[in-house]
Amino acid sequence: MQSLKQIASCFTKSPLSSIFSSHFKPLVISPFLRPFSVSTTCPIYLTQALEQKKAKKLPAHMYGGGENGGVDYGWEVMDQHRKGPHKKTRPNRNPLGFGIPFAKGIVIKPVIKKPKKPNSANRKCVLVKLSTGKELTAYVPGEGHNLQEHNVVLVRPGNLQDVPGVKTKCIRGRYDLPHVIKKAM
Repeated sequence: MQSLKQIASCFTKSPLSSIFSSHFKPLVISPFLRPFSVSTTCPIYLTQALEQKKAKKLPAHMYGGGENGGVDYGWEVMDQHRKGPHKKTRPNRNPLGFGIPFAKGIVIKPVIKKPKKPNSANRKCVLVKLSTGKELTAYVPGEGHNLQEHNVVLVRPGNLQDVPGVKTKCIRGRYDLPHVIKKAM
């Protein structure tokens, strides 16, 4: 309250007292009044309401564009703006299809595949027709299996490194393919 009395006393002593009435009114002053001080004891700063900053000028070579409000950013920038950000896409390596972790299939026939050069042990594989309609070769992991024609297996993606063309593996312990049976000694 003390500060309000000081401000009011500054107005009554100042030459601006004719502008303001004897009682204290809210400070609403036209924009032509810039920051000023009434006296050394009571400084009052008034600023223009919602004063806008001056817009920065662009370099001279950037003006003269067509539909862009007279601004020309160059064809490279405008081309990138038109096409949008470049998103790299990787090829899908899953033989079952994008986002498919497992697939059920029926064995068409058991196959024995020969591996690439340094390796020699034959790989036990099966030709499988998936529920999606695809036919592919799947590797049967572990020692020994009893898969025959018309058996049902669950297949997951996974390359067999030394056999070209075999990109899926059967899962043991699902449907007609049992777990590996440990040999008793």
